[in-house]
Amino acid sequence: MLITYSKEKKHYKLLCNKDSLLTVLLIFLSCLFFSPVTAVISIILTYSLIFFGILKKHYLFVLALLLYSSGYWGEINNLVIPGVGGYLYLVSWFFLAISIAKDFNFRLPKSKLAIFILSYLTIMIILALVNNILNSEVFDSTHLAFIKKDLTFIMITVAVIACYPLFNMKDFVRLANILNITWVVANIILIVTTLGVEPHKASPSYIFTPLSYDEFQNFYFPLTLFLLFSKGGGSKFIALLLFIGHLFIMYNCGLGSQLIIVIVLLSLIYFILFFKKLSLIVFCLILFLIMNGNLGNSKIVASENKQNDIFINKTNAIINSATGDINNIPWSPRVRVIEIVNFFDKGILDISFGQIIGGYITESKLKFNFQFSPSVEDDFSAEQIKSGRFYSLHNISSVLLKFGVLFYLMLFYIFILLLKYFKKNSKFDYFNLGIVIVAVSFFNFYWTWRISFLLIILIFCIAKEMGSVVIKRIDTYNQVN
Repeated sequence: MLITYSKEKKHYKLLCNKDSLLTVLLIFLSCLFFSPVTAVISIILTYSLIFFGILKKHYLFVLALLLYSSGYWGEINNLVIPGVGGYLYLVSWFFLAISIAKDFNFRLPKSKLAIFILSYLTIMIILALVNNILNSEVFDSTHLAFIKKDLTFIMITVAVIACYPLFNMKDFVRLANILNITWVVANIILIVTTLGVEPHKASPSYIFTPLSYDEFQNFYFPLTLFLLFSKGGGSKFIALLLFIGHLFIMYNCGLGSQLIIVIVLLSLIYFILFFKKLSLIVFCLILFLIMNGNLGNSKIVASENKQNDIFINKTNAIINSATGDINNIPWSPRVRVIEIVNFFDKGILDISFGQIIGGYITESKLKFNFQFSPSVEDDFSAEQIKSGRFYSLHNISSVLLKFGVLFYLMLFYIFILLLKYFKKNSKFDYFNLGIVIVAVSFFNFYWTWRISFLLIILIFCIAKEMGSVVIKRIDTYNQVN
């Protein structure tokens, strides 16, 4: 059901069951990305609906439009529009935040978790500003460009936090399911119709759609998998259909190494917390079939040069890294290893808190040796290589650079809270969603902005849950006394 806010009654009211209509709308907007012209039409429609939804106070509807898996056609997507950049996306979040703050008489949250997060963010910003002042000699056009990007992320993060009165786990689960169904169905439609479908450049035996590059796949598939096999999760039939849809997309578009790692990590957690022996056997069998089908199917066998296949190389990276020789690691994961080694050569404050504004590494410990790179422009921009300062790191190294080691301690704390407030109270749907968001944030916070927003929403949903538990305890105490 779509939820809106009524000024007259000062509470939420249920309009009607519009989840299906919202899903169909998002699928339509996603499928329009099959060409540059139709992609522009999709963007115009999306932002028109966003501002209409804000005016009509259909806030969950707007949140879905801001988070759904927009397609990508070259540089054209909902987040970064040619000639406009990310400013329209930023403005949309601020309009939403202002409207919510006005309706809900905005006050800063008082839960310990919310206060800790806000304090942590404030300290990081102050340290980053001081660091930039002390290192003013690096202020050139390259440095300023990345400071601008970092400040944009901070501003959107503030706007997302300001929307916290809207967040609750029940609607968050519904929203995640809508986004998941949208991505799967839209991808299948594009694959079957071949609209906007092209051969994968790094792995010619596969194809890609305008939607398949979206990193949210690392969120959608584990969520589907664990909703299917763990407690809770609603309709197992729908979860099964989504699971089959994901397998169809993987067969045609491939399976990334990060997704494999996320699934394995989550599997260990779920086996300990939920699964029985039979579930463990069935799950391992399915995981084996997925990986074997991806790495051994006729598509890859028919490939002329397996060494050029990105999916094989990335999967072999973990095995090769065990030799201890960095040159044995395929290029893409090798870059990430070098980034992490050079990051830990920074000062203790940078290692602990990161540098959220203008952070960068140098080749202080290990050299990249770009002459071995199959595509240097995919690693770093020419400006970064020329300056010797590397700002746009990848995945975990990006998280460390911007937020430091303390970020991972915070993730562990959030995991503990998920166990305490959701699993312990048998709120398995909430736990499923939360644990998957924590797992994908481990690799992608800041690196993928929309995944970052999922974690922020989760944190404030947990903060609300903590507050409600405190209120219940107070009520119980008053009744007893």
